[in-house]
Amino acid sequence: MNPEKMQRAICRIRFMREFREELRTELAAVLLGISEARRVPKGCTWIREHEHAKNKGFVLLKGTAKILKSDTPEILCRAPELIGEMMQFSPLHERTATVLAAENCVVLQFIWDDFWARVEAQFPQAARQQIRSAVEGLAWTHLTG
Repeated sequence: MNPEKMQRAICRIRFMREFREELRTELAAVLLGISEARRVPKGCTWIREHEHAKNKGFVLLKGTAKILKSDTPEILCRAPELIGEMMQFSPLHERTATVLAAENCVVLQFIWDDFWARVEAQFPQAARQQIRSAVEGLAWTHLTG
């Protein structure tokens, strides 16, 4: 997947839709700048529920992921989507679901601390608040399922 396709996919992520086009484009560039693309083969798990792992986030660029949470039905998540954001708002700082590739996937992997540092450095206060609110809103949407 080339960088232009990646950027277009990032701009289509659910939480990005509420931003004006310029902010979407700038934020997509931030994510591309701090991320590493990886292929995730079908069946491979990249997040485990209750794990206290590095503060990583993921952008599912291509494919479908299975989201498995204790005592809830399996959820299929299709690209593009931001995954791993819930740990940002969890007081326990642990993963709230297991995520695995339902088919061969392409994901961008990044460190949330890098993301927030870039947002802080690059965007004015109003945009920073809008970004944080949108990511938190997505987390609540994912939590309530």
